Amino acid sequence: SNTASTANEGRGGGLHLSHSDAPLQDNTVVSNTASTARWGRGGGLYFDESGALAQGNTIEGNVASTALWGEGGGLCLYNSDATVESNRVQRNTASTRGVGYGGGLYLSGGKNLLIGNQVVSNTGSTAGYAWGGGLHLQFSGATLQGNTVVGNTGSTAGEGRGGGIYLYYSDVVVRGSTVARNTASTARYAFGGGLYLYDSDVELIGNGVLSNTASTA
Repeated sequence: SNTASTANEGRGGGLHLSHSDAPLQDNTVVSNTASTARWGRGGGLYFDESGALAQGNTIEGNVASTALWGEGGGLCLYNSDATVESNRVQRNTASTRGVGYGGGLYLSGGKNLLIGNQVVSNTGSTAGYAWGGGLHLQFSGATLQGNTVVGNTGSTAGEGRGGGIYLYYSDVVVRGSTVARNTASTARYAFGGGLYLYDSDVELIGNGVLSNTASTA
């Protein structure tokens, strides 16, 4: 296990890829932390302005921040046009001490392509409110195709929005994906057990949105 920072904000507990298109294939990224002192981005992987291919990786048990807010417990992509394909993103947490954005993946900007990923049992926050248990996309032009988003939780301690997927000012296509058994919050009021869309132009085509729950509190 690795930690990007124990004294300040951190990006990429396992790996930080900046302005690089290096491919990441068939790796195991497990139990890393971006920051234990301040906010963190990308507990497992952080891509900054990258067009990389991330394929066939297992990204598991990573945390973006254990001190403040966190973005992307497993993977955080900033202004990137990366392709994320056939990865297993599971049991990651965006924040254990504050607000969580995207327990599994956080995407901000760019036109990423997400294909055939399994985003399973991730948590946005265990301490505060959360936007996106599985995925959080903002200002994004991504295409999501054939992904499985199952058993994710927005927040276990506060308000939750989007147990599976949270979209904010995004122009996104979600096609042929399964969004099932996700929960926005187990502690307080919540919105969108499966998906939460805020001022977003979204095409939903041939998806299965099944057995999701907004709040269990």
